[in-house]
Amino acid sequence: MNKIITISILFITLNSFAQKMGKLKDKRDGKVYPTVIIGSQTWVAENLNSSTFRNGDPIPEAKSKEEWEKAVKEKRPAWCYLNNRSIQDDPKNGDKYGKLYNWWAVIDSRGLAPKGWHIPSDDEWTILVNNLDGVDEAGGKLKSLNTNWKIKGEYYNNNGFGALPMGWRDNFGDFHGHYETGSIGCNWWSSSEDENNVYNFSVIELINYQNSGKNITKTMRNKYCEDCFSFAIRCVKD
Repeated sequence: MNKIITISILFITLNSFAQKMGKLKDKRDGKVYPTVIIGSQTWVAENLNSSTFRNGDPIPEAKSKEEWEKAVKEKRPAWCYLNNRSIQDDPKNGDKYGKLYNWWAVIDSRGLAPKGWHIPSDDEWTILVNNLDGVDEAGGKLKSLNTNWKIKGEYYNNNGFGALPMGWRDNFGDFHGHYETGSIGCNWWSSSEDENNVYNFSVIELINYQNSGKNITKTMRNKYCEDCFSFAIRCVKD
């Protein structure tokens, strides 16, 4: 009897969770992304992996450290794959982790998110964090629980958000915080800015991505490129 009850509860739980999952087809390139409802918001459950703006104009790829640094200095939109300065310059990194974008791609008037979606503001990230029990717990609930996180995330873990540790890139073109460095984590852009700064949110996990922390942090970055990093992008529904 207990076994039947347990199975029934598990079925109800999985069915309820499945109802929160959906799909988004990006008309620009036909890519299909999973989506998930968390609280009152609907989020794309993977990092953005588009190489064009909403109107179809291409976003330049910075294929080398020098090209990345030049784009930063000239305040031009750019994207890259994780660790594209090495033999890992492979579109498969985009399929798994999405792309890294600089701030100039985020604010470009041509639009980076798919139609009907947008890059979340500081307030929208805060709503997500509060829905997942605040800054001390939300990070642990956002990251993928896949025991082998070098494989694409399992979206039926951690409320479906499935964050993977792709790290970030600095204004000099160097990569940080991904699985080949001493610390691993994930960072996403916010669309919010003030006179001098822009904001990003991060789940930074030292040494062990699965077990070493639950917090999420908000960081201010200088938008005049002295500290012009690049981060991944998650989209939220309009």
